[in-house]
Amino acid sequence: MLKPIHLKTRMSNIETLAQLMRYILRLATLALVLSVAVKYGGGYLHLPATPAVALAMLILPAAILTSILGWQTWRDRQSNRSRTR
Repeated sequence: MLKPIHLKTRMSNIETLAQLMRYILRLATLALVLSVAVKYGGGYLHLPATPAVALAMLILPAAILTSILGWQTWRDRQSNRSRTR
């Protein structure tokens, strides 16, 4: 038997979807900005062509994004803990 959908439940799902879409859009925008910065700003950096520099350039964007997302997750968990107390 199907349960009736209450308007309040449906609205909370829509709000959750909107939050998720804003988060995905923010993440995609950040990735685009980093990509453009690397593509067009990279020529102005006079770096030696060594494997260490190439490895750092490869790992740095992922490390920055990981740090930001980890910080946001930690912050969300802290705010959820304070709400439940």
